[in-house]
Amino acid sequence: MTGLHERLLLGELLARHGQLIDAGDLKGWLGLFAEECSYRIMPRDNYDRGYPVSLLQCDSRAQLEDRVVSLLEANKYNLHTDRHVIGVPTVSGHVGGVIKLEASFLILQADAEGVGGLFAFGRYVDEVVEEDGAMRFRSKIAIVDNFEIPRAISTPL
Repeated sequence: MTGLHERLLLGELLARHGQLIDAGDLKGWLGLFAEECSYRIMPRDNYDRGYPVSLLQCDSRAQLEDRVVSLLEANKYNLHTDRHVIGVPTVSGHVGGVIKLEASFLILQADAEGVGGLFAFGRYVDEVVEEDGAMRFRSKIAIVDNFEIPRAISTPL
């Protein structure tokens, strides 16, 4: 059973996830992940059917770090502002120091001219561990329900 204090820490971790992406602090966002971690963005159909095909897949901390560096220094993408709305997480398991949780998300996005709308929505399926005295993502999967995302996915969901 997950206690109230632990649930508050998990909610804070998810809130920081959205907050750091919205602020453009991708290096800070990277700090929310454990040393051994993975991050994926998957269409719901693929996830539900057990297909491994992802829209974005980083299977190690090094791959995730490379993704962040490329976004900050090399890639050219549309300037935009994200706004995450993340639901209250539901803990679905707690085994061997790994907490499994799910939370719904909604991401709104505005372009450089301030024109905005719905960008992506779905749910996060996460595995969280305690590392160096803090809760960190060991695995984070953003499962998108909308199969037609209006613009390219450049920054993390």
